[in-house]
Amino acid sequence: MPKAIRQHLGAGPGDDLLFEARDDGSAVVRRRKRISILDMAGIAADSAYRAPATAEELDALIAEGLGRQFLAKQQRIDRQRRRA
Repeated sequence: MPKAIRQHLGAGPGDDLLFEARDDGSAVVRRRKRISILDMAGIAADSAYRAPATAEELDALIAEGLGRQFLAKQQRIDRQRRRA
């Protein structure tokens, strides 16, 4: 990766870069924000009260989350196709 591009992105050693291919042959490069363990402090405590009481409730929450992720991904794909 050229130095000028790394500097523009604010990317340094160990940073993740995301490459998105476009239908027109171009590509977009983004730097993924680095998350430290300190950023995670307390994240679970805020939602601990919502923990499911049974394995069945947990399974239902997982299925719901996977369904939302699939729908969101499909919507992104549809938007990209409409732009092309």
